[in-house]
Amino acid sequence: MFYKNVLTGGIQLGKANQFTGKASAYEKHRPNYPQACIDFIISAAGLKRGNVVADIGAGTGIFSRQLSESGLQVMAVEPNADMRAQAEKMLADYSNTVVLPGSAEETGIAAGSVRLVIAAQAFHWFDAAKFRAECKRILVPGGRVALIWNSRDLESPLVQETAGICRRFCPNFNGFSGGIEERLEVLHQFFDKGIFEYQVFENPVIYDCQGLIGRYL
Repeated sequence: MFYKNVLTGGIQLGKANQFTGKASAYEKHRPNYPQACIDFIISAAGLKRGNVVADIGAGTGIFSRQLSESGLQVMAVEPNADMRAQAEKMLADYSNTVVLPGSAEETGIAAGSVRLVIAAQAFHWFDAAKFRAECKRILVPGGRVALIWNSRDLESPLVQETAGICRRFCPNFNGFSGGIEERLEVLHQFFDKGIFEYQVFENPVIYDCQGLIGRYL
């Protein structure tokens, strides 16, 4: 199997514990990612069917599943036990995917074993410097890193109103996805020589009232 070279690495929980008990709501209400985004990443990274990629901070496996369905071999790394159990359940029928305990800083993946590292809706939780070092360790020479978010339209009145609610009731709220959309300098610091390609893909999501509440939960 493609994951035979996986190593047993240490697991750093920390912020990951904040997702305990949320796996069911996460799986039900988090959106998928646009196929155009996945196609772009595969093309830009020069990937072929069967190539091994790592989905770091995989959560319940939403993006890992889409990568699997694109014919890639996927190592889905998730530190939170509840989220990981949900991912194992969702991905049980995907023989080209393995779900692993591990963190962004200590994935437990063998050195020089993956062609692409992906963090979907997760990078803002990482220690960027340690994650960068881990990416360099596990990637093959010339391998790539893709950082992806399903970002909200910050000009939307609905988004602005719900942000106000989050600020009122969540003391640690500092913007959706940690305010990453307003801190692109973090990405310049992460990528080699500050060079990266930035792409935006439309991904409209429609919620009813219960779905909207579930998304924010």
